Amino acid sequence: MGPIGETIRNIRLSKGIKSIELYKSILTKQAAIRFENGLSDTTVSKFFQILERLNITLEEYEATYKEENNLDFYFINRYINLFYKKDTQSLSKLQAEAFEKYNKTQLEKYNHYVSLIELLINYLNQDKTNEKARAVIADYLMRCESWGYYEITLFINTIPHLSGDFIDSVYGRVKKKMQTHSNILRYRNEKAILLFNIIEKKLVNGENNNLQFYMNELYLLKEDTMDNMYIQTMIKYFSLLSNAVTSNSFGPELWNQIYKIIDFLKFIGLTTKSLQCENLYKQIRQYSEIGKNTKCYDTFSVDD
Repeated sequence: MGPIGETIRNIRLSKGIKSIELYKSILTKQAAIRFENGLSDTTVSKFFQILERLNITLEEYEATYKEENNLDFYFINRYINLFYKKDTQSLSKLQAEAFEKYNKTQLEKYNHYVSLIELLINYLNQDKTNEKARAVIADYLMRCESWGYYEITLFINTIPHLSGDFIDSVYGRVKKKMQTHSNILRYRNEKAILLFNIIEKKLVNGENNNLQFYMNELYLLKEDTMDNMYIQTMIKYFSLLSNAVTSNSFGPELWNQIYKIIDFLKFIGLTTKSLQCENLYKQIRQYSEIGKNTKCYDTFSVDD
């Protein structure tokens, strides 16, 4: 359990708290050094005293611990960042790293990372989608019986490479697995981002027959995400866009409202997302003007 003390040390340093202030009457100076260096553990009661002095909750500690010690966070953050940078060379190195982990551990998740990174590289190089790589992830999503953060994130990042019918089928499974209110609250942000990506693909591919179903799913999350300004903003954005598509109405009033959202996203530092929203609006409007439900399977919208 050594990494626990190391994580506490990182949190302490990030908050500018001196060791003597944190551990006074809890651990001796020598015990604190050993604890933060991962050489010893401490009791549960003392651990909670330390969290209280750090002014963090157990949930906040767990999130920090996972980010520092969980390879899932490492691979997910790395491939998303490298994709946005269009750094195919580094993606290939990361893929090799995931492949090495898979060979050593035989854990299926590393094979998923190998396959997903392959799909990202295909997209950036404008190559044909690797069907074997897509099948590895698709098969897992269809047979998985326990859905959590990992599965939802995997689904989100594979959506651009999946058919509409397959997405509908898998989403039905996700919904059943997350039916309880507690699960919705626990993964509310991930579910919202999942819906954003599905709706974007439906809009781009002109699959408007079940667009309203996914919009209704998004509206159900609205109340549970009132504290998340980004999600509320994106719900408004997709609501405007889906209404425009349904009514085939792309007047100046719509653009003014869309532009306010784009401007807000820029203001809060989500530059990449603001560009995605602007490009999607222009793309959908162009399809509407030429009267075609043009299909384009080369979209990829991992959220900032």
